[in-house]
Amino acid sequence: MWDVAGGKLIYPCYVTLIYNRERVKKVLFCAMLVRTLLVFFSYLKIYFLRLQS
Repeated sequence: MWDVAGGKLIYPCYVTLIYNRERVKKVLFCAMLVRTLLVFFSYLKIYFLRLQS
């Protein structure tokens, strides 16, 4: 009885976990991309400031 009830609880959680993991992957990828761009632009800014001085 408990196993059946537990299965009913666990299964939807498992499905949402898989669904959320795909979404989290996308969010993490976007965050990584933004962070990389920010680092890249800050390096460019430093480079141009050194060229000007």
